[in-house]
Amino acid sequence: MLIFRAILFSVLPLLLAAKLLRRRKVPLDPVPLKPPFYSQCFLAAPFALGVEISLILYQLHKHPFGIAGAAMFLVCLGWYLLVEVRGFSNQLGISRLRAFGSALITILEGLVTIIVLLFVVALGMRNI
Repeated sequence: MLIFRAILFSVLPLLLAAKLLRRRKVPLDPVPLKPPFYSQCFLAAPFALGVEISLILYQLHKHPFGIAGAAMFLVCLGWYLLVEVRGFSNQLGISRLRAFGSALITILEGLVTIIVLLFVVALGMRNI
């Protein structure tokens, strides 16, 4: 389960690092991808911790904890988006509005990818 979670939380850094390289018109190869991927992992670690804590709170099935878990998830997502907007804006030299659009689309793509992976694994687990 830990390995699966590590894979899930590496999707966002990988997609965001790839987006940075594409915007810089750098070919997607392992060597140029490593530094931006590692820097994205440093940003994803506190986000992943916050998401895991919010999921634990949400699963307690007590009214105030469920609300607190959902609120914490939204705060973590907002923080992650804000950090990515600032990073895209600074690293690519684009406006915050364009950086917001780029970061938001990439994060949504990552979340959809994670949800699809969860469904694929859940369906695979039912067949075992």
